[in-house]
Amino acid sequence: INPRVKIALADDSKTSLRIMSTLLSVHKYQTLQFNDPLVLIEHLKQHRDIKLVITDYDMPAMNGYDLTKNIRRLYSKQELAIIGMSARDDVLMSANFLKYGADDFIIKQSFLAEEFYLRVAVNTSRVIEYEKLTTAATKDFLTGVNNRRHFYELVEVMHSSAVRHSTPVACALVDIDHFKQVNDTYGHQVGDAVLTKVAQILQSSVRKSDVVARFGGEEFCMYMVGINRDNSEIFFDKLLKRIEGTVIDIDGLEVKVTVSIGVNINHHHVLDSMIEIADKCLYEAKETGRNKVVITPEEPDKA
Repeated sequence: INPRVKIALADDSKTSLRIMSTLLSVHKYQTLQFNDPLVLIEHLKQHRDIKLVITDYDMPAMNGYDLTKNIRRLYSKQELAIIGMSARDDVLMSANFLKYGADDFIIKQSFLAEEFYLRVAVNTSRVIEYEKLTTAATKDFLTGVNNRRHFYELVEVMHSSAVRHSTPVACALVDIDHFKQVNDTYGHQVGDAVLTKVAQILQSSVRKSDVVARFGGEEFCMYMVGINRDNSEIFFDKLLKRIEGTVIDIDGLEVKVTVSIGVNINHHHVLDSMIEIADKCLYEAKETGRNKVVITPEEPDKA
């Protein structure tokens, strides 16, 4: 697992950075070196894949305490671990680092390599285990997209904001056509591969701000903010054709599937009402031939 673990090192001493990086490379950790704490903070804002920051206390522009406080505004202890380091043999240094949000502290002159590795392993393992638990609680175990419960946690807030600001939204239900036939013909292993591939296509087709979830069985839900009728028609038509044109290869067996999509773009204050109407559109799509998109008709302006 270590080659997938990224650790950021913050120190104005090139020698210290080189020593720590060399030690960590022995255990195959990925390291990023920063001699400017401000650059590290900007990096952390854009990249959420770092599991541990090891920071010196004495640095220009910002000391280790302030860097720790700034990082904690971006990341909780569950999301990222921090180990403070210093060449000073100050009994208060450790307590202060912990007070400002660090998880551990090491005095540079006195640590042994084995102790260093142990502290790194303990702190990164804690973050990784929390990440696994979070993923298990929020993601569908098979496809990797959001599960139904987490969909509601995310979208309820988004939908309230969209309604309040009259922002256009699209709520869509996507159902794989004749999925039972796929399972009956090829077996559940192939069915699982089809579900996973369709989920990947849905997720890769949307923006980071959009939400895709598996609602159960072969049905997925998509919620997109800031997409109007014209853009919805273009987007979902392309999505339909992309899935239809995809060949899913499972150990040499080539399978193709289509989907039916029901889309609701008319505002409703209650999210469940949005989904219920999208479901009616989906039913119409399946009843009138499948492999098609049905979008709610435009509502007349209310006088």
